[in-house]
Amino acid sequence: MSANPPTPLTPPTDQAVELAEVISAAAERIHYAEGRRTNFTVVAGAMLAGGIAVPTLISDNQLGKVVTYPTIVAAIVSIGLGLVLLFAYARQTNRYPWTGATKTWKWFYRDALPAEKNFNPTWWSFFWFGPEKRRLQSEYNGQLPRFKTKLYDLSDQAISLDQDIQQLYVLHINEKFKNIHLSQLRTIFQYGVFLLFSLSLIAAAWGAAVDRERVAMRHLSERTGGLKLDASWQFISPSDDNQSVLVSATIENSESTPADPPKWIFVNDHGSNIPATVTASTIEIEKISPGSRISYSLFVKPAERVPVESLTVRLK
Repeated sequence: MSANPPTPLTPPTDQAVELAEVISAAAERIHYAEGRRTNFTVVAGAMLAGGIAVPTLISDNQLGKVVTYPTIVAAIVSIGLGLVLLFAYARQTNRYPWTGATKTWKWFYRDALPAEKNFNPTWWSFFWFGPEKRRLQSEYNGQLPRFKTKLYDLSDQAISLDQDIQQLYVLHINEKFKNIHLSQLRTIFQYGVFLLFSLSLIAAAWGAAVDRERVAMRHLSERTGGLKLDASWQFISPSDDNQSVLVSATIENSESTPADPPKWIFVNDHGSNIPATVTASTIEIEKISPGSRISYSLFVKPAERVPVESLTVRLK
């Protein structure tokens, strides 16, 4: 017993209407993807603005490297990420290599108008539109009959359906491109954010190590004749803007004559001596009596506003 051949499907009479609905749904999905893609330009602009603004907010503040280093790194990465996102968006925009092969004159002006380039205004029409306006009006009147004749062909359902099928095909390709472009921007953003946080954490760890070294307790021991000094000192702030140093000193005079108090001196990164100014002290010392031993604390800072790296003392 042989099987009966399958009965061919007959397209419903309202297929054109249904296809138009599918075209409309595809167009909506494209608009949705394009809206999400455009959102990345807003994100890119915010990252550029933030990357430029944040360093100016911390430049005048006495902050440690644990804050300064990651902030600067985050600002640089934010600016770079914003520029890359804008560049990628610009390169993606209007890159549709298949449009030159389309003939969807039912749906798109480029194929629908008999001579669409004739409607392009000249550059000088921005300044003097009179002659150009008359030319465009004449072009409108001249192309309208040809446009009408072309549209009369849509009364043939086969031709109209063929145009709808071509348009839907173009929209599907367009939608694929939009989603690929969206995925590319999202990937760039995700990797950029990961890089921003990773480098910022590394910079914060580096800054913390620099700050810890900056405020670490240091020891100083000097002897001149019968005068001996033992001191512990540290910068009170990790910021380069605050050069104040807390000193805890013990000085012993084993000579038989009074001695002058120590003269504190800062040393910069070039090894040059910078005079120090005592801003506060637990006791005022004019002379150190023979055979005496004095312990006291004081704050000192450079006599001039320059970066300093170390502290030393001169005994007389």
